[in-house]
Amino acid sequence: MEEKTWSKKLRSRKHLQRVREEGCLVCYRPAQAHHLTFVEKDGLRGMRRSGDQHAVPLCDDHHRQLHAHGNEQRWWALQGIDPMAWLDVFKRNIGMRDDSEEEVLHDEE
Repeated sequence: MEEKTWSKKLRSRKHLQRVREEGCLVCYRPAQAHHLTFVEKDGLRGMRRSGDQHAVPLCDDHHRQLHAHGNEQRWWALQGIDPMAWLDVFKRNIGMRDDSEEEVLHDEE
């Protein structure tokens, strides 16, 4: 029997607030945090929310458009935006500050 691999999922209100403060990646309006569905290779094809470390800012309108589209990676390509590149820059600049008193890593299937 094959052993399952477990992923560490960050859960941090402070981190999500910093993501929202950046404004929508498409239109720069006030944003909410969208958890990318294609980043964790658990075989569930986005049926489970990724960790907060994979959250990007989207306004309500673009967040709904993305979910209605159905194919997240294609939606980002149509917008001309690479959310993974944004995450890399965000983490380097301000995204992953030490909030150890509030951040929690969860082991999840």
